[in-house]
Amino acid sequence: KGTDTLHGFVTLEEVFNDTSLKKQFQEFFTQEYGADQIDFLIAVEKYKKGNPDSNELNARFDEIYNKFVNPKSPNQVELPQHIIDELSRTHKYHNAHTY
Repeated sequence: KGTDTLHGFVTLEEVFNDTSLKKQFQEFFTQEYGADQIDFLIAVEKYKKGNPDSNELNARFDEIYNKFVNPKSPNQVELPQHIIDELSRTHKYHNAHTY
């Protein structure tokens, strides 16, 4: 289903769009990395599908940041420090210019 026949891989988007593959991926990923990591990936995939001109996207970004990126969150996922720093700057800028 939807695999790249030249390289034999499936994209993350294809996994999330196929119920069976998504379930298998969630089970594997939860065992290897924990439930917070998979919840983070699912939230990011939903974010990427949002309308870039809507307030909903801003709210989703805030939710993802507060739940998974904020160093004070009990659900903080493991990300490289430079990505955490960039998301933190974006979050501060977004809040300063939105609210």
